[in-house]
Amino acid sequence: MLKKEDIKVMYLEKAQSLQFFAAKFVDCETAEDIVQDAFLKLWTVREKLSPSSNLNSYLFQMVKNACIDSIRHDSVRDKIVRQLQFELKMEEITYYTENNYVIENEKIEKINQLIDKLPIKCKEIFVAAYLDGKGNKEIASELNISVRTVDAQIYKALSFLRKNILSLSSLFFFCCFLAYFE
Repeated sequence: MLKKEDIKVMYLEKAQSLQFFAAKFVDCETAEDIVQDAFLKLWTVREKLSPSSNLNSYLFQMVKNACIDSIRHDSVRDKIVRQLQFELKMEEITYYTENNYVIENEKIEKINQLIDKLPIKCKEIFVAAYLDGKGNKEIASELNISVRTVDAQIYKALSFLRKNILSLSSLFFFCCFLAYFE
């Protein structure tokens, strides 16, 4: 049976070297905790141990095993943190992708509304040129008007759309800015 004084002497003699050993594998605070825990365990089983036991090996083995457990625990914790970070990034990507899709659809809808605001002939010429992909000569012959008129109507439509789309872009930028801080 170990006496209280034997453990006290052993602590004073061995604690520093055990902490130095443990600090090679874990941080200094954890090393201190591990060594203190090892001596607490030694205290709890002191009645089963004799002074002639190889207590140095016993303490060394307890510290070594505690270091291994600490490293494993940190490894598992780091893996969980990395997994959570990955999932958070995936959710963020999904959120922004879905919101961009909604914003793009809203932009297209607004542009279609702007096209609908064009005068009838201007709209007809613009749609034929940009949505149907027809050339100016083809549009002119179909509508029985001059190519110059087609050019002028397309210019008029593009000017109207540019002016209104710029104000829409400012509005969308502002909405995106607000959505970012929600």
